[in-house]
Amino acid sequence: MNRTLGFTIVVFGICLFLLWRHYHKAKQEQRMILAQLKRYPAVQHAWAAALEDGDPVIEIPGLATGIKASLADAHTVDMCGQMTPQGLALSKDWVFISMYCNDHQHHSQILLFDRHTGAYSKPVILPKKPHVGGLVYDEQQEVLWVTITGSESGRIGGIPLATLLADTSAQTGQPVRFDRRLELLGIDRASYLTMDQEKVVAGSFSLRGAGKCAAYSRQFLQDAMAGGSTQKSQMLPNETNSTLTKVQSVAYAKDWLLIARSFGPGASELLVFPKTTANLKRNSAAFRFRFPPYLEQVVVEDQRLYCLFESGAAAYRHKTKWPIDTVLVLDLSTLLHKKTGFKRNRRIKS
Repeated sequence: MNRTLGFTIVVFGICLFLLWRHYHKAKQEQRMILAQLKRYPAVQHAWAAALEDGDPVIEIPGLATGIKASLADAHTVDMCGQMTPQGLALSKDWVFISMYCNDHQHHSQILLFDRHTGAYSKPVILPKKPHVGGLVYDEQQEVLWVTITGSESGRIGGIPLATLLADTSAQTGQPVRFDRRLELLGIDRASYLTMDQEKVVAGSFSLRGAGKCAAYSRQFLQDAMAGGSTQKSQMLPNETNSTLTKVQSVAYAKDWLLIARSFGPGASELLVFPKTTANLKRNSAAFRFRFPPYLEQVVVEDQRLYCLFESGAAAYRHKTKWPIDTVLVLDLSTLLHKKTGFKRNRRIKS
């Protein structure tokens, strides 16, 4: 009896220690992020508001130490130290992050995380080595769409959620298959991807000169995926529009259009326009916010703004003082609230 009691006490003590260590590590990470965001007060304020509500922290594994991947030529499982985050999407239960290998030795892949806990689940190996700059999840069909390499047009590939969850490519090294590939006419490549109600929006990144985005029918996309009457492999845009330089992603929040801009180690920028804005010029934005460097895809869900950065990747982490290897979750209403100090057509200063 005494021996059993002693064993129970030891196990209980170990559990308490592990809980304490986990709590201490979480608090330490929060202090680090708080310090990272000191130069970006509006972002810091919105991040702290979301943290108070208990939003889980999504930490991207292996950016500094390497992550399981598949060699592009041999299709064998290996460790890759050059994976670079690019795209972000959310379902009701999952968070998806796309990555490409910066030295082009490994297949691109998608990481799956539990949305409710932030826990990392597994990687899914993708065919070939596309830049995978944009993701969007269609909740109606339970399909994840990924931007992939196209020839003189944008291209996306669709993978059902059930396929992603059942996938074993991390063990076999054999990439998953896209159920459907579609060419997006009207743009020369698909650098980013999003949805807004019944339309799909994709666009191309441009370092110099205006970029371009196009809107497509969501129903066309769904019909093609379902194998219905629409079997064409090409999608014609319903509308096209010029955008700005350095656009990494766009997102929609009710009546607002959000545009994330970044390139290089300087501060990124989030521009917010009324959704009806026809002429997208930087000075005509209703809101302009400075963000940390290397901002990639932003996604709006349930009054939260999810922000993915590539600064934690090996190719970039030495170029900035504060690499970010977590998905920053911001309270959108706090970010846009007048108490952040924002005034119309005025950049929030650090």
